Amino acid sequence: MILLHDDKFYEPIEKGTKIHAIRTEEGGLWKGKEGSPIYMEYDNRKGLLDKTYRYNGSQTIEFKWNVFLEGKVGQSHGVILLIDGVSVVNSDDIVEQLYKNEGFNDRVEFFTDRHWFKKDFKGQIIHWTDFRYKV
Repeated sequence: MILLHDDKFYEPIEKGTKIHAIRTEEGGLWKGKEGSPIYMEYDNRKGLLDKTYRYNGSQTIEFKWNVFLEGKVGQSHGVILLIDGVSVVNSDDIVEQLYKNEGFNDRVEFFTDRHWFKKDFKGQIIHWTDFRYKV
């Protein structure tokens, strides 16, 4: 299995600080593939890392963007973040772990990523370590 990443994730993966990847669920690509090799690829298929990782299961993740009103403040935007069907958006520890483990520097960078910014997203957290979010 090949996981394509932006170039900015090369170093965090090599250092072991990016320990998973978030991907859509389309087609059930990862279902039943535990133990399969994962090859990390960067810069639009221009090179593979020498290291091989092993797919070690997944957890579901959802971003549900919504609009709500907050008193006299006016219209405000919000996101509901679920891991394995449990809302974690108010759990600062889990959200901080999530963005760091995904290779982002902070919460703002994570939530404004072009892959899920301002649209509903349903996918998987693809693990290649034993780490899991306890929700």
